[in-house]
Amino acid sequence: MKNTKFTANELLDSINRELSQGDINEIYKALVAWNVGLQEIKPEDEEKLDKVIDYYFDRDYIRGFINEEILDYAIELFDDEEEI
Repeated sequence: MKNTKFTANELLDSINRELSQGDINEIYKALVAWNVGLQEIKPEDEEKLDKVIDYYFDRDYIRGFINEEILDYAIELFDDEEEI
């Protein structure tokens, strides 16, 4: 067993049952902050991260925060499974 605090299934269940879109946006902001190397989010960083979230919601062609190539691969795997 992995040495993790939770499994992906537990996290997905929690997201589905307990989190609002606002909560998900905070997760997105934290992930973006982590990816750009921030150790903490300062007020001026919060404003920038809010702009990132706005940028995401203002563009219909962006499917999600997950890399497009990874998302396409996941969809391909799940579609292949359904065809069997």
